[in-house]
Amino acid sequence: YDEACGLSGCPAALAEPTGQAERRLVELVDTSLPLSKRMKVRVTFGLTANSKMQILGETLKEDMWGFNSDFDLSDPWAQRALYYFCADMPPDLKIHRIWCWFEDFHEFARNFYGRFPVKATDWKATSRLFIDTSSYATRGTRYIWYENDDVRGMYYSLDVAVNKGGSSAKIMEHKKKFDDYIKDWNDRSPKSAGDAFQVSQTFVRVESAAALIGGTLTSLAILCVLSFIAMLIFTHSMALSGVVVFSTMTVIVILAFFTTAVFEWKLGLIEVVAFIYFIGYALDYSLHIVYKYSSDEALLLEKPPSYVPADKPQRRQRVQRTAFALKAMGSATLGSSITTAGSALFLIFCTLTLFFKLGAMCFTLTTASIIFSLIPLSAGLMLFGPLKPGKCRVCGCPNGLPRMPDAPGSSFQWPEPPETSGATSGSSGRSLAKIKGSMSGLGSMVVIPGRRSRRNDAE
Repeated sequence: YDEACGLSGCPAALAEPTGQAERRLVELVDTSLPLSKRMKVRVTFGLTANSKMQILGETLKEDMWGFNSDFDLSDPWAQRALYYFCADMPPDLKIHRIWCWFEDFHEFARNFYGRFPVKATDWKATSRLFIDTSSYATRGTRYIWYENDDVRGMYYSLDVAVNKGGSSAKIMEHKKKFDDYIKDWNDRSPKSAGDAFQVSQTFVRVESAAALIGGTLTSLAILCVLSFIAMLIFTHSMALSGVVVFSTMTVIVILAFFTTAVFEWKLGLIEVVAFIYFIGYALDYSLHIVYKYSSDEALLLEKPPSYVPADKPQRRQRVQRTAFALKAMGSATLGSSITTAGSALFLIFCTLTLFFKLGAMCFTLTTASIIFSLIPLSAGLMLFGPLKPGKCRVCGCPNGLPRMPDAPGSSFQWPEPPETSGATSGSSGRSLAKIKGSMSGLGSMVVIPGRRSRRNDAE
C-alpha cells in the first residue's frame, strides 16, 4: 500500500479499508448463533487440486494436490491481493471471525519493517521472522505450507455465522456467494497470487446429499419407465402396467418411511445405494402376480367363483383371474420372499453398520413388497382389475387366440378351420376331420372344467 501510493495519495481501487476488519465483520453478523452450529470455511491459496477420478486403484494423497508453480509471495502485488481478500470481504458472507495470515503479517510488517507490502528482496527474511517470533494468532506454520525457506501455500480459516444444520437451500445459496466472491477475486488478482478455492465440510455434505438424492430419484424414474414398458410388452395392457408401477412406488415409499421415521436414519451413501440396489425386490412380486392376472389361462383353467353372485359377471371374472394368479404365483413369490428376508435377517445382528443397514432395509423392503402384492394388490385387482387385459378391438386377442366369453354361461365357440380349395377328399379330408376332432376335444375341456381326462391333457 505504501509503496504503491506513497505521499501522493492512493486511487480508490487501492484505498486501504478503514478500521479493523474483524471488528467491522463482527458488528454486521448475528453473534447469537452458538459456535458449535456455525459453518467453517477454509480458503486455500497456492495449491492445485486434482479433480480427475481414478477408475482403478486408490488415489495417493500426494497425487490429490500439489503446489502452484506460479504462486510467488515475493511479488508485492500478490501480497496486496492476499491482504485485501480478507479486508474487502462483503457483509453478506456473514463472516463472524477470520484467521487471516496476511492481516497479521500486514500489521507485523508495518510495525517491524515500516511498510507493507514487503520488497521482494526482503520477503524471505521478513516472513521467516514473522513465523518464528510473532505472537499473532496465525504465527508458526499452522496456516501455511513452508518449504525451502519460502511460503509455498496458505489457507484462511473463516468462522461463518450460518447454521450448518440449516436447510440445504440456504447453505447452497451461501456457497454460491462464496464462489462468486472467490471467482471475482481470482479474475482481478495477479497470477503470482495463485487461484483461490474454498473447502468446507458443510458444503461437501449438502452437495453430496443433493447428488445422492438426485441420483436415487433418477434411478426410480428409469425403473418405473422400464417396468411400464416391460409390462406393456408382455400384457399389452396400459392399466396393468400402471398397476405395477404404482405398486413399486408404494413399496419404495414404505421403505423410505421406515428408514427415516422408524429407524431415524439420515439419507447417506449406504441408504441411497441400498435403495437403488433393492428396487428390484419392490418390482418383482407384484409383476408376477399382475402378469398371471393378464393371462387368458385364468378363464380356461380356473373355475368361476360360486360365492360371487351370477348377476355380477364382471366381478366374477376379476375374482376368477385374481384367484388364478394367486394359485399360480402366490406360493412361488411367498417362498422367494421368505428365503430373501430370512437371509437378510441374519445381517441385522451384525456389528458393522454397513451390514446392519443393508440387512434391515432388505428385510423391510422384501416384507413390505410381498405383503402388498398378496393382499392390497390382489384386493385391488378383484375390485378394479381390467376385464380384458391386452385385447385389441379388432381381433379380440393379441396372439390370435379366440375371444374369451364375457360372462359365465355365454356361448363359447372356437374359430372354424380355414377353408381349403377344391374337394376335401383323401389326405386333405382326413386332415380337416382331425382338426375338427381335436377342437371338439378342447371345447369339451372348457365346458367341463375340472373333469379333464389324460387324453384331453395330451391334446
